[in-house]
Amino acid sequence: MDSSFELQTQSVRVPNQIIEAKRRTSIIEEQIMWLSMAHLDDAYYKKVTSTATGVENKMLVLDLKVKEFAELAEKDVDSYYRKIKNAVPGAAKRQMAIKKVENGHTSYKYQQFFDNIVYNDGDASITVTFAVGIQDYIFSMASGFTPLALRVLFKFTKPWSSRLYENLRSHCYEKKYGHNRDKDGKYIIRYSYSDLKLTLGIIDPEDKAVQSILQERDPDFEEAENKATEVKYTDWTDFRRHVLEPSIKEINSGTDIFVSYDTVGRKVSTVIFTVELIQPDEDILKKQSKMSEEEANEMTANLMIELSKAAINLTFKETLQLVNLAEGDANLLKRNIDLLIKNVENGVEIDSYYGWLSSAIKQDYARSGNEQTEFVMNTFDEQLNEYVPNVVEENDVEKSDIEKANMIMEACFDQDILLSPGEEDEILDFCQQRDIEINLIIDAIGEIPSGSDIKDKNVLVKHILSYAATHKAGTDDEVEEFELDPEHLRTLAAKCKRIFISLTGGAVKLKYGECVLIINDIVAQNPKCDFDSEFGRLAQDINSYLQSGHNVRDYIAFIRSDIRQPYVDRGVKGIKKQASNNSFNNFSQRDFDYDAFEAQIIQKKPKK
Repeated sequence: MDSSFELQTQSVRVPNQIIEAKRRTSIIEEQIMWLSMAHLDDAYYKKVTSTATGVENKMLVLDLKVKEFAELAEKDVDSYYRKIKNAVPGAAKRQMAIKKVENGHTSYKYQQFFDNIVYNDGDASITVTFAVGIQDYIFSMASGFTPLALRVLFKFTKPWSSRLYENLRSHCYEKKYGHNRDKDGKYIIRYSYSDLKLTLGIIDPEDKAVQSILQERDPDFEEAENKATEVKYTDWTDFRRHVLEPSIKEINSGTDIFVSYDTVGRKVSTVIFTVELIQPDEDILKKQSKMSEEEANEMTANLMIELSKAAINLTFKETLQLVNLAEGDANLLKRNIDLLIKNVENGVEIDSYYGWLSSAIKQDYARSGNEQTEFVMNTFDEQLNEYVPNVVEENDVEKSDIEKANMIMEACFDQDILLSPGEEDEILDFCQQRDIEINLIIDAIGEIPSGSDIKDKNVLVKHILSYAATHKAGTDDEVEEFELDPEHLRTLAAKCKRIFISLTGGAVKLKYGECVLIINDIVAQNPKCDFDSEFGRLAQDINSYLQSGHNVRDYIAFIRSDIRQPYVDRGVKGIKKQASNNSFNNFSQRDFDYDAFEAQIIQKKPKK
């Protein structure tokens, strides 16, 4: 991989058919696709066994360093190791529905992007194997392509935000879509409501019922939505609040377009986007209009051959950009390339051939007589900034609810838990009502063991509650340390286990470590307490709660909560609790009555 090429300034040519493909992916999976397409020049063919066919064959393979993902996202490298590793299994199996048009009729073909992805622990890299069928799309560019800045794409925190940006940005091309501009030069782009939800991945295109409809001739998107197994945001207000407006906010705060929208119908049937290029790339559009894509590609290939003869090796993307800068002017290119070769032969040290040529073509060094050899290393970055504005830096202020919800979503992605759009907001809202801080929520998600069966919001929220009840004590005021000698601790642990088994009829069998946690909590509350009496009270409390027909899935969390909030009276409707002076008063046995919890809390609709 060309280490001299600055990733932060690189753009990726994304085929329009890939942009328009219907898919549901995580933001990490999207990032793997973007970086793979950005580094196609570094791909190589290798004999591997296809996971799809089981047959060994020569397939296109590419190695990507995890460090590059972290640098582009401006995130900590260590955290990205786990993100990428967790995303690999899902990304390798993901299918997308790619539009095909035959005889004026549209249908969708399902295609994997990757045949396989392997995470290499040794050097913190991944090796991706492209699916055979996808190469027809990523190399031919038959439907055209859209250049997108990687540093902009990697700023997105939600996949539906990036999907909306890619699709809208692909329509901001004068030559193809100029007729869709209004009198102010803004692009007008229309989507049916159902098509938009499919495009953003809100409706899962891999749903069997949806897949069947999309493969039909001229598929009905609304019918696909109606038959989908999982339907989210059928209500426009919810979709607007949780998906559309947060996505537009992300786009407007850090990309090269500004988006607004309108709707058609009292019951929304169509969404009309108005897109303005903040820093219009009219110069590039003019250059593209002077030659066809085929002509530009042919000139680029010939130019690469001429440069390689002088041991000047540029990537296809770099060379194509030079052709665009020169507006296809072969003479302008030739005289400045000749000047570069002359400088190289004369021993002039040039840090970046691409950067030098970019400046030379812009200022026409050869004609002006300016044989400048000094080059500022960020020339390519400066050039990109002509078309892509700087991303707004985050203010050093308290995190907003949107930022907290994003943190929950990212933490879930780390653990391979794919939330449906808006569920992170519901989780945050529920936890905030119970005074569970965001850091505790993130810690709880991070502690989910690999291979866990936590696959949906309901189970996840139960886990967070259980974790919070167990760990929130760490946020209470510190108490005077009181240490038990090892022998005394073992004796108390044995008593604790025996008393709980006896008073609960064997229902609660504690492990040694759990007994130690209980003892330490008791000591923190009252170092001089009567342990036998306290063990007995705690065992009787949980046994009474179980005998009343309640279900407690996390015994240790229940017991530790009871240590901080003793119960004194038991009624048919629940247990009344004493007032407590500590900060744990939002957690009680009711938090672990999961039957009532599911009925009363999980099914509660989010606020509107």
